[in-house]
Amino acid sequence: MRDGYIMFVVNKEDKLYIYGAGAAGRKLANKLMLEGYKYIAFIDKYVSETELPVYTIKKYMEEVMEPSDIVIVTLNNGMAHDEIASQLNANGLTQILFLPMDETISISDKRKYRFAFMEFVIYYNFSVQIPFFKQREKNIINDKYNNNVSIMYPAARIYAGAVNEDESFFKTKVGKHLTKYYGNKAIDFKPYMELFTCLKEGKHDVKLVEEYMFISGRYDKKEKEQLLLDRVKLFEVYKNALINDMEFFYDSPIQCYQKNGKIYIRDGYHRFFFLYVMGFKEVPIVITKEELFEI
Repeated sequence: MRDGYIMFVVNKEDKLYIYGAGAAGRKLANKLMLEGYKYIAFIDKYVSETELPVYTIKKYMEEVMEPSDIVIVTLNNGMAHDEIASQLNANGLTQILFLPMDETISISDKRKYRFAFMEFVIYYNFSVQIPFFKQREKNIINDKYNNNVSIMYPAARIYAGAVNEDESFFKTKVGKHLTKYYGNKAIDFKPYMELFTCLKEGKHDVKLVEEYMFISGRYDKKEKEQLLLDRVKLFEVYKNALINDMEFFYDSPIQCYQKNGKIYIRDGYHRFFFLYVMGFKEVPIVITKEELFEI
């Protein structure tokens, strides 16, 4: 075990199956044989000519598979890796090395899989530690918080929650204006949507985001211009993180709460709308562990 994750290594006595008898799979098999690994076979849709045994996935699962087997997926089609791993896992295998593309495992595990895959399949470091495969019912990012858990959640199913729940706030001019947005779908929160759409399109014009300025309490021309400049800088910070440090968003999830089975934003509107206008259909949120079971 390392960093809280259960890991395994491939031993020379293990039954090792390489999913994909193409060039990458064959080269890997040759390297393994040279290193003295004793049992190696292929799993492939089309049975190719090879000195090693080759099984179709159906035959492997129905006639050959044992719970202690190790399967290394080497297919060029990266989008097929998740489906294969899920299929094998559903039939009892937990020792599977693949390149995760989908959202069937946690983001922390994804990074460990990518590292292990590069070491084992590309650089032939056969002593590398590999995470046991474990699917998640929900797309969990981090469940190590004290009483909270962060998950990926569909943006279209998130609602606008009241940032300031003090009743006196809703008697103010801004508060009264915001009541038409709170309780509705977050993606319909017009001031934020207009702001980030303009920022994405490079339209840095105060007049295009008047309502955002209003709810932000900016009425003076200079204050509006300064706030917009600050938001332009914020957008660039987010954009840079999206390219170079995606973990920034995973480590700073949108703070939400659950009410009557619905998820509401408590804090993090700017992160929510940045990710949404940039094309993310799911966004990282954090809620209590108790609330997780209510959605």
